[in-house]
Amino acid sequence: MNKFQKTPGESYQVSVDMTGLLPDSATISSGVVTASVLRTGEDKTSIVLASGTATISGGLIAKVGVQAGDANTEYLIKFALTLSNGNVVEEFLSMFVASYL
Repeated sequence: MNKFQKTPGESYQVSVDMTGLLPDSATISSGVVTASVLRTGEDKTSIVLASGTATISGGLIAKVGVQAGDANTEYLIKFALTLSNGNVVEEFLSMFVASYL
């Protein structure tokens, strides 16, 4: 699982690149993204994500905007990606919101 840090005031896009990880000829058709506090599992999707829907680029990269978040809190960002062959794969990111970097 990839990890990154940000501060509560930052907002930008993060992505998962599935190049070389998908079955032959499969691409990403769509993606749903959720965010939860890693320690408790509390849903924070509407607070730390700009949208619950991933933007797909080139059929292999899924992107979502991150924002806000409580300082000194680690979040689990889950990408549930539906593939062109009907399968669903999940990819995870860990986001730590620091009070300063």
